[in-house]
Amino acid sequence: MAKLDDSTEYGSIKFLDLFELEEIQSIQDAFAKATGVASIITDTNGRPITKPSNFCRLCRDVIRKTEKGLKNCMYSDSVLGRVNPDGPNMQPCLSGGLWDGGASILVGDKHIANWLVGQIRNEHQDEEKLLAYAREIGADQQEFRSALRDVNSMSIEQFGHVCQALFVMAKQLSTLAYHNVLQSRTIRERDMIEKALRDSEVRFRQLADSMPQLVWTADPSGNVDYYNERRNEFNGFSQKVNGNWEWAPVIHPEEREATIEAWKAACQTGSPYETEHRIQRSDGCYSWFLSRALPVVDESGEIARWYGTATDVDTIKKAEQALNEAKKIAEEANQAKSDFIATVSHEIRTPMTVFMAALEFIMEINKDLEIKEALQLANTSSKRLYTLLNEILDF
Repeated sequence: MAKLDDSTEYGSIKFLDLFELEEIQSIQDAFAKATGVASIITDTNGRPITKPSNFCRLCRDVIRKTEKGLKNCMYSDSVLGRVNPDGPNMQPCLSGGLWDGGASILVGDKHIANWLVGQIRNEHQDEEKLLAYAREIGADQQEFRSALRDVNSMSIEQFGHVCQALFVMAKQLSTLAYHNVLQSRTIRERDMIEKALRDSEVRFRQLADSMPQLVWTADPSGNVDYYNERRNEFNGFSQKVNGNWEWAPVIHPEEREATIEAWKAACQTGSPYETEHRIQRSDGCYSWFLSRALPVVDESGEIARWYGTATDVDTIKKAEQALNEAKKIAEEANQAKSDFIATVSHEIRTPMTVFMAALEFIMEINKDLEIKEALQLANTSSKRLYTLLNEILDF
């Protein structure tokens, strides 16, 4: 049998912590009836744990009815049950002199009970000495003598066989007690682990429900088995099917197929999952969400679980769309400006250059002062107009 350290939790263990009293009582009664001996199980101080089995009238109604006799019986029982790993203890009772036997019941090295048998006469006992003990404890001698005649007789050799059988059964009870202790510890540890897991799950759910994101978990195959309370804000979640959520209906039809394929690919490869899609809210409108998930891998490298979130990015998405539209408008406006500049340059500035060159040519060949003065005025105005046109185009 394995040895228990003194520092273990079993130092204060009691017999009734390990056995059902009714079952032990039936075993004790059957043993006493089969062997013809009296039997009882006591604690290490001799106090009864079970009810007496097959007790003789002498011990039950005479000796133990006296204060001194009862005290001596309990002391004798405690001595008789002392730990003896080599075999049963056998000796005359220290309260009356009938032969008794005993074996200790242990949990490892912890002594928790005594299994006692006896109240047997044999050929070596002196009746006068027994009657003298009756006077010593104040028992009625006549009743003592009458009860003594009813005590079962057995040879020392036969009684030794009974005690040896008792020793074997006590050892079996000790082994069973030790296994019961280990089982009890295992159950307690399991209960503690289960409680810790339950507490952890409660904390996880409380934390998840307080988050602004839609939080979810999935099994290794990708079946979503949990959503936090944010799921109530969306329209399209069906009832659970075989304990899992059907989530595809909440996705906008335009992104649904791509989202499903992205999730399947992540589950097959074990790579992180990330995609953007629109989800229908409870008011029927769609909003953009960024869905992400990471796999948790066990010691063997296999995916044990998926943990994911869906974050509302509708404001950001709409801002990006507005920015893209503004950029497109600006690019269109810039192109219109470029087209305008090219048109003005080609349709106005080029003809102006030709016109100004023609004026200067006419001024050179025409000698009429009045006409030349008018041409000079037209030439100056055309140069001013040409300069203004260039400044407008440059701006």
